[in-house]
Order: sequence, then structure tokens, then C-alpha cells
Amino acid sequence: PFEYTICKKKWYKSAAGLSQHENTKHSNYNIPPIQHYTLPKNAIDEWKEMLIVL
Repeated sequence: PFEYTICKKKWYKSAAGLSQHENTKHSNYNIPPIQHYTLPKNAIDEWKEMLIVL
């Protein structure tokens, strides 16, 4: 048996069953969130310069 601790169903009969479950139910776990706001380049450069001065 193959154990899976994230979901309520913790045991699968085969590695293929576990793999199928991961692919269908948890395929979006490693997708980074959409970044809604980005700083302008001049603000980033100003921040970097402040860090170097300190």
C-alpha cells in the first residue's frame, strides 16, 4: 500500500493510483500565484541603492 498524508484517503493500492490522484487533485500546488502589482524599475533601483548605502 502507498500512503498519502495530504488527503483524507490515505492509502492507495498501487503507485499508479497514487500518481493518478496527485495529477488530478493536486496539479496546481506548485503554480506560483499571479503577481498583481510590480514596482517600476526606478523604484527598485532606488531601493537597491538605499540598501547599499546602509
